[in-house]
Amino acid sequence: METIRAELARFLASRNISTNYDFFIAVERKAMAIVRALVEAFGDQQLSLRRDQLLSNAAIHHMGAEIFEGKRVLVFDDTEFAGTTLTEVKKSLLEKNATVTTAAFLVHQDCPPSLMADCWYYRNLDNQDYHRKRRELLQFLHSTQQLLLDTEHMAIRFNLPTSAGELEKVLLKLGNLLHIPSPFDTGSTFLTQHKPPFFDVSRIGLPQGSGLTLDPCKDRWIIGQNRFWIIPIVFPSVPESFDTDSCPLRQDPKSLPFCKFLTFPPANDTCFHCVALRSSAELLSSTLVTLKSHINTKLEVAEIPVCHLRALFPFLDVKTIEEWVSKTVSEAIGTQERLVPFRGSEIPLPDDFQSNLLEVLRLTCKEGENWAVRLETPIQDRPGKQVQKGVSFESLYRRLSYIAEEEVSRCLDVLIDQAILCPMVLCEKGRRKRGIRIDGEFTFRMVSQMVSF
Repeated sequence: METIRAELARFLASRNISTNYDFFIAVERKAMAIVRALVEAFGDQQLSLRRDQLLSNAAIHHMGAEIFEGKRVLVFDDTEFAGTTLTEVKKSLLEKNATVTTAAFLVHQDCPPSLMADCWYYRNLDNQDYHRKRRELLQFLHSTQQLLLDTEHMAIRFNLPTSAGELEKVLLKLGNLLHIPSPFDTGSTFLTQHKPPFFDVSRIGLPQGSGLTLDPCKDRWIIGQNRFWIIPIVFPSVPESFDTDSCPLRQDPKSLPFCKFLTFPPANDTCFHCVALRSSAELLSSTLVTLKSHINTKLEVAEIPVCHLRALFPFLDVKTIEEWVSKTVSEAIGTQERLVPFRGSEIPLPDDFQSNLLEVLRLTCKEGENWAVRLETPIQDRPGKQVQKGVSFESLYRRLSYIAEEEVSRCLDVLIDQAILCPMVLCEKGRRKRGIRIDGEFTFRMVSQMVSF
């Protein structure tokens, strides 16, 4: 474990990022989670990385060409299998007149030389070695509590007010508690509160007539030895019409006090993420008020890390959102409100959990079947950007109705944390929704061998 962490740190530090580049772009969720974990472990200075340099590739389309023009950019991906993802990110930056260097920690032997990263740590790995090193990366992330489900959400860290076991007993009182199995022995407990019964959606206060709906929401809990995390997650359904000048949220800026658009009109999924963050802050407040009413000791906030949100969503005013969340936390912790205890329940891991995982994978693979066929054609012959089709959470719940909704939710948590599934924003029937897809071509090929459709 220490070895792969040291190798990652050595690889990034060797790039001398703070001196040689203006921007450092981490590709997709896993690379961003790795960078966050390394910064926490080693600090910015040892990695030669300034936090104001860090961006996600998802942020590029939110930013104007003038921001990147003439700038030196290092694009980092943790793994490179076919080379298409790095190539597409590089192309989008070259179109903005940036000078681009690409880097990958692991490079598969099937990656064409013409698409291979400019610098690497391991290359020409066969399937077995590639899979083994990829799994070591995931184990490292789990050991640092940098889980992929949590990458684009607020993660509030608290000092543990009691023993881990006692906190779990308290959470049981809050209802709908799911244990999330981890493939690694990390010493931490991973839990999800599915559709918390104490959360009143109506208190979000979004503009009247906005046409917003909120799909399943959840609290993610990570309990370590001396601290615990709360990650409030809400999946909104946002009309596509919100990405126009007449967006109701623009007419009521108090609804999104921490948002500042850098491009006009905004990128397609900007309003989706704004609504999700705004809603999750309200969920956080409800969670803290409820938690405080069930424990006798004072809750102490250890950290409110939100800088990673700026890397993903450059339209956010990070200082304002940090102040806003701090106020929300303080008010919730300081409230004198006493709540009637819930009849809590723990939803046990079912005997057919593994078969449920396969059902979720089978349905997701089926949605991406056309993508799998296109993969068989040579890379240079693919017309334009080739992406796997996604399936919305809403559709998954509906089409897997023979499996309890909370069990589908638990399967999704496990598969995302193991980097088998990757969340996405997709458009379905005129609305932007949270969706899911298989995480990359290498994973798609492995999963396809496990399921039949």
